[in-house]
Amino acid sequence: MKRIFLLAFSLVMGVFTFAQTIVENPKIGMSTASNVKLNKVEVLDSETILWFHVRYTPGNWISIPDQSFIQPVGSKEKLFIVSADGIPVNEQFTMPESGEVSYKLVFPKIDESVAKIDYGEGNEGGTWFIYDIQLKPELFQSILPEKLSGSWFRSENAQWEISLFDSVAIYNSQVWKYGSYSEKDGIAKIELKRDAMKKDVYARLVSDSICMIGESPSSMTAYSNRPDESAIPADEDLFESSVFQVDTVTYRGYIRNFSPRYAQRTGMVYVNNAVVGQQISHLIRIADDGSFEAKFPNCNAQNVLVRLPFFYGTIFLEPGKTTFQLFDNNSQNPVLFMGDCARINTDLHRLKDIRSFNYDEMRARILDFSPQEYKAWCDDLQQRDYEELAKHGKEYPLSARAKQVKSLEFDYRNAERLLSYTMQKVSAWRQENKIPNDQWQIDFKPEKPDSSYYDFLTNDFANNPLGVMTAEYYFFINRLMYSDVLRDDGSNVGLTTLDIIKELRKTGYQFTADEEKLALLQEEVSSTEYDELQKEFQEKYKEQAQAFRENHEDTLKHFYQENRGKRVTPEMMEAYLAEQHIELTEEDQAYLVALKAFNKEPLMAKVHRLQSEVGGSVRTFHDDHRAFVNELFAKRRIETRNKQIQTVLGIQPGLATDIMLSQDYCRPIVSEMTPVSDEKLKEMQAQINTPFIASYIALMNDATKAKIEENKKLAVAQINDVPENEGDDIFESIMKKYKGKVVYVDFWATWCGPCRSGIERIKPLKEEMKDENVAFVYITNQSSPKGTYDNMIPSISGEHYRVSEDEWNILSDKFKISGIPHYTLVGKNGNVINPHLPHLQNSELKAMLMKHVNE
Repeated sequence: MKRIFLLAFSLVMGVFTFAQTIVENPKIGMSTASNVKLNKVEVLDSETILWFHVRYTPGNWISIPDQSFIQPVGSKEKLFIVSADGIPVNEQFTMPESGEVSYKLVFPKIDESVAKIDYGEGNEGGTWFIYDIQLKPELFQSILPEKLSGSWFRSENAQWEISLFDSVAIYNSQVWKYGSYSEKDGIAKIELKRDAMKKDVYARLVSDSICMIGESPSSMTAYSNRPDESAIPADEDLFESSVFQVDTVTYRGYIRNFSPRYAQRTGMVYVNNAVVGQQISHLIRIADDGSFEAKFPNCNAQNVLVRLPFFYGTIFLEPGKTTFQLFDNNSQNPVLFMGDCARINTDLHRLKDIRSFNYDEMRARILDFSPQEYKAWCDDLQQRDYEELAKHGKEYPLSARAKQVKSLEFDYRNAERLLSYTMQKVSAWRQENKIPNDQWQIDFKPEKPDSSYYDFLTNDFANNPLGVMTAEYYFFINRLMYSDVLRDDGSNVGLTTLDIIKELRKTGYQFTADEEKLALLQEEVSSTEYDELQKEFQEKYKEQAQAFRENHEDTLKHFYQENRGKRVTPEMMEAYLAEQHIELTEEDQAYLVALKAFNKEPLMAKVHRLQSEVGGSVRTFHDDHRAFVNELFAKRRIETRNKQIQTVLGIQPGLATDIMLSQDYCRPIVSEMTPVSDEKLKEMQAQINTPFIASYIALMNDATKAKIEENKKLAVAQINDVPENEGDDIFESIMKKYKGKVVYVDFWATWCGPCRSGIERIKPLKEEMKDENVAFVYITNQSSPKGTYDNMIPSISGEHYRVSEDEWNILSDKFKISGIPHYTLVGKNGNVINPHLPHLQNSELKAMLMKHVNE
């Protein structure tokens, strides 16, 4: 009887023990939500309960999706939420004034053998995931004792130098695995291994917060896991003016507790290269253990943008140096830096939130601002940023270099905003009046800033080589290049056929027989009298002509394209504007009347008659020499810009003008993969004052040549002939090949900067989805030069089509393409799901594609 009672008691206690399994503050792996703390897990015989505590901005809302789940690690089955206490399910919950809330979520029961579970949100857009929640911590013992675990800072300067975690160590800017662990006389010996390398580290714990650490028992130094900021030494070294240097940047790091089950396995580094005028992206691949490394060439020290799981921010990198970044969301130090650039990155990370400027506030107020009022408002916000920086400097020993870089950031960011006044005001007006961006003609002309507005644009400010260390300088140069103050002053008139002929003769070009005949006819109508007549009209109506161009430039773009190579008359322009329902001002009408009268002058009538006789050959001539004509226009634009920047702003030739010129030269070389000859390269370099920039253009030219050769060996791009079709069926004919797949269609062109950026942005996504039932299709037209197209697409994985102009027009009409890039989504059945797919983040795009793949 006694044995039966004991057996029954044991069974009851066993059931009771399982029914009451409680894990307080369970150890977790990777968490995507640093503001969410899992306080407790209860494993009961009928349900599983997770207790959470969340901190979030008061007044903002959070939500618990009805597809929230737990999933035993190793199982494919998800157990979805049953109920909640303390927060509603699938409703927006507004955070209280305290900014804190506690609640519990109830899920179905799990098997008693489960040692780890994941928690996640299964709904579309769900973002909270916690991996590897330990329910049986005794099964996951580290080789390292708990007392040594954590990040350790050298006591004498509070700099992070080593972390000892459960499965890896961070030391000397590298991730190490453990080999063995032993203790003797109170001193721990930890063997670290990385590839074929081994290193011993010794540690002796002095107290809960102090540990002696070194590479031998006799050379140990005091470290603390609670760094004393007062020990951080002063650092008064500033960056010198010679920041340009081409060398390899090494950016590596470790995401603690990273789960290989997490969907995103890549990141990106975005470098704003001011010399090239292009944002250059570099892929980061994350290993199963959470370590990553990216190496790439760069030409100067600067802030770059990094996008990784749970991190989106700037990092300061220097050529020839290594920066290591630790992401540890579940600790008091969620972001730490090690390596050559550790100090400046630590300081800049502390200062990352200094930004008084609020974009939404600006948009709400700018329509009421005059230029000077807007400037005063921006300057006031800049001053607030400086005051905040000074406040941080009193509370924390900031390095001189961090303050230097932050100050440059404030200055060039403010300059970029000031140069954007007209653009932002027009944009705000469009938004308020619900005017779409593709409606070019608008009845709104903001007041133009006067010369005093631009007094911040001094020679030293524009030509400061230290400016390139900030991403803001890149945008400042862009805004300056295309600012109102540097636009054409009206003296830059179009190129006549005779102008082109004269310039071609200067190069020694040998004319064909037909071209020589055309040249003789053009030269026949040219005379001093003709030139003087043209000059007199241009000077008399200079302001009216400029105003007419500004009023109707966007509307007439399509008109000029349709009539390329033809003589355009004022009557034709007037008729076209009337077709577009554009109402002409009295000044516009007066200008057109004067232009008509000018064209009726006997000499002008003779010129136009002869031009009509050779109209066809003129069109052919312009088509044959389009590249040369584009160069002439670019040369005139550069001459006008340089004249304006000196005469209006007083900025002398130097770094700013060299960078603008370098961008003009490098854009086709790099972006359009069109290298230049050695002779042309020398001609370009002769126009540059800064030796480094002159040599960098040559470096980019050589790099493009090498990339073209490298691309010839690639096989990631599939070049397709456009299938035969019945005109309007062009799209359906292309899609037949991909029946059964979800198709992401990108309408693009080689010359389109946003198109190329978009292609580069989704490159890691395509790598992640290479085994999924998804096709990436790229369609361009004849505006993508064949040579550039052939050089570029071998490195763009996907399916490629280069259609005719007629086919492109049919596609443009079908999908109402008003600009590129234009994205379209097609389902597995070949039907269009979304003809106007918006720009999406990679994670959003992946979720959407997978949703349709799984349908």
